[in-house]
Amino acid sequence: MTKVLYLGNQLSEHGFTPTTVEVLSKQLQNEVQIEVRSSKRNYFLRILDMWSSVLFGPKWDVILIDTYSTKAFHFAWTSARIARFRNIPYIAYIHGGNFETRLEKGGSGVYSYLEKAGAIVLPSMFLQTILDKFLSRELNVIPNNINWNLYPRNTKTDIGSIKILWVRSLQEIYNPKLAIQILKNLHAAGYEDAKLCMVGPDKDGSLKTLQEAVKTYQLSEHVEFTGRLSKEEWISRSGDFNFFINTTTIDNTPVSVIEAMALGFPVISTNVGGMPYLIQNEVDGFLVNSGDHKSFTDIIIRLKQNPNLYKKVADSARNSAKNWSWDVVKHQWLELFEQVKSRNG
Repeated sequence: MTKVLYLGNQLSEHGFTPTTVEVLSKQLQNEVQIEVRSSKRNYFLRILDMWSSVLFGPKWDVILIDTYSTKAFHFAWTSARIARFRNIPYIAYIHGGNFETRLEKGGSGVYSYLEKAGAIVLPSMFLQTILDKFLSRELNVIPNNINWNLYPRNTKTDIGSIKILWVRSLQEIYNPKLAIQILKNLHAAGYEDAKLCMVGPDKDGSLKTLQEAVKTYQLSEHVEFTGRLSKEEWISRSGDFNFFINTTTIDNTPVSVIEAMALGFPVISTNVGGMPYLIQNEVDGFLVNSGDHKSFTDIIIRLKQNPNLYKKVADSARNSAKNWSWDVVKHQWLELFEQVKSRNG
């Protein structure tokens, strides 16, 4: 069985939202022999844990490295140098819609890191179009995935009152305040029973700003902040809602949107980053300009008033989400591991 070391920030036990390393490693554990580093909260202890695992651990067949454009890039390229010292192939698993900026700036070994990787994996065609401009090597698109069995179909036919679900970390780049503005618009349009539930941890102090906005708009009885919920918890609660909005200002291929589509929501999202590669506008969801609260509001009202359109888009969304099922995606990972391992002799 292939021995894989997976390097990434495994921090959910400290109150952070689970990242790809935690989800994917659990899915792979029945397919390969896998270990994950690191769950240490302190950044410097975490990177030391990663380095020591690469340097002193067994002779791994492959090292899979989560690769971000932010400061987390440093654990990626430094760990890769140690891997090359031990002649262990590594796979650069690129995350983050802002990776183009990292490539434009260069430095910190970014091009050397990517060119010497045994393979490069991207979760979306959006990122592929970005890296194609900078690299002349093969890029592997393996999409984010979901466990299809976790997502029961939202079977609502009578929409009733408008109930909106928002799932993301409360952080400025995800523009959570836009969701409050959308709810304010709906109340002003006569939908005074409309409600909003915002699921996610406060990452940068946004919660206080949102609570002040809710108070200012006199929406306190209509907005709920749950804090971080487990996947199972928010999926269980999703049946109480009939709209899902994604208000972010920058994105790649968010799993939360794929999950919402699998649940049968007609997702309404900003048209940023990789979203056009995920949602086909007016077919399996809706795309609007970033920050355009009026268009969000208009689409919600349009769907509320047209149940047939609501159901048509919801059904299409669920069908599209099947492409991200783990049963489909896992074979791409296993084949890639074998290719990288065999190329290294």
